[in-house]
Order: sequence, then structure tokens, then C-alpha cells
Amino acid sequence: MAEEKQSSGTEKKEPMIKGKGIAALISLFLPGVGLILGNPSRTLEGAAVFIVVAILDTVVALVSVAGGPIAGILTQGACCLLTPFLLLGLFLIPILHIAAAIHTYLRA
Repeated sequence: MAEEKQSSGTEKKEPMIKGKGIAALISLFLPGVGLILGNPSRTLEGAAVFIVVAILDTVVALVSVAGGPIAGILTQGACCLLTPFLLLGLFLIPILHIAAAIHTYLRA
């Protein structure tokens, strides 16, 4: 008869993704998720990365979209202030996602 394995809760979980590069590629688009899939023992760390990057993405997007008009109102229409705020979103969001992918590659 075949023996049944009893789960004690201390056994090591198998990663869903075997390659660190694939996990990093997933984290490029969904920060932290690649770390969870590549190394299940770092689930809490991956979830923290996901939450932090989601909050930072939201803040950067809000500042990029609303920051220029708010700065224009505060400076009585100085439209030259719009460009830095729009560029902030174009450069900072990809940098956050690339940093998360590098973090996943190093930690997975």
C-alpha cells in the first residue's frame, strides 16, 4: 500500500518558477510577485515589495498628473513647471519596477 504523506507544515515549499531570470521578468511588471513565485519562503518580503511599489507608483502618478496644474495655480500660471512633473512619472515609475526586478533576481 502506498503511504500517505502527512503535512507537518515545516516542509519546504517548491517554487512555482525555477529560473531567477523569469522571476525577475515577472517582477518587472508585477513587483514582488516574481519573488513570491520564485522563492516561497520569501512570501512576506514579496508582498511587502508589492505594496510599497504600488503605493509609490500611485503617489508618483498622482504627482505627475496633478502636480503640474497645482504648481501652475500656486505660481499664477507658470506653465514651465508642468514639464518636470510629467517627466517625473515617465522616469521614476520604470526605475521603481527595474529596482524591484533586480531585487527579485538577487533574492530569489
